[in-house]
Amino acid sequence: SPARFDDKLSLEVGVEHLGNTSIRSRHRFRRDGELLVEATIRHVLVDRETLSKTPIPDWMRDGLARWVVGDDTPAPGG
Repeated sequence: SPARFDDKLSLEVGVEHLGNTSIRSRHRFRRDGELLVEATIRHVLVDRETLSKTPIPDWMRDGLARWVVGDDTPAPGG
């Protein structure tokens, strides 16, 4: 069902997959516990000059590791 301008929504965001050069994140929007919409986004890391895919740096992988969720696991904060 649609959300309205004055609805209070909760957003759950988690990392579904950490690949070599990409990250897949899951996003869920809820109103009073009811799931309104779910989406996944694939983020690909690229070199800013060449636009070639580049590996996820260790510092980023380490920082994102605590937000990794399984397919049936609620995203952190949810």
